Amino acid sequence: MRERLQRALSQRVLVETGQLEARIAACLPSRTEYFAHYVKRLEARGAALANV
Repeated sequence: MRERLQRALSQRVLVETGQLEARIAACLPSRTEYFAHYVKRLEARGAALANV
């Protein structure tokens, strides 16, 4: 699924910005992880991808 999303987004070219780039990561909760910790981990991962 990740490859399909990246391929579809890379085919979109905007005149103002050029080709789009997608940074995708899969994060799954561990069996013993609290939901609040999982959400914080997702937010941290999203922030890290945005800053790359």
